[in-house]
Amino acid sequence: MADEEYDTNFNQLLGSFGAHANIQKRQKAERLAAMEPDDGRRKRAGRSRQFNARITDESFALAHLLIKRLSARDGRKWSQADFLEAAIPALAKAEKLGGGA
Repeated sequence: MADEEYDTNFNQLLGSFGAHANIQKRQKAERLAAMEPDDGRRKRAGRSRQFNARITDESFALAHLLIKRLSARDGRKWSQADFLEAAIPALAKAEKLGGGA
């Protein structure tokens, strides 16, 4: 009788472990837990559109130089998305288009 009870408890444990586990959700939680708070891989609220473009090597080098300088200035790692979100309103303001902060 004790063996049957042990087997039942063991099967319940295994069943609940596999049946109720959302593997993708758990993997995401583990990945986020391993990241630093200012890690660039964390999603930031408000970014719902993807913007892709081809640029010249010179523009790419200039963008990376600016990202390095901004990262050093602010003491945090700037991503390409952070850079674009700052650059687009600044250019719009310089061109007097509005929308620039």
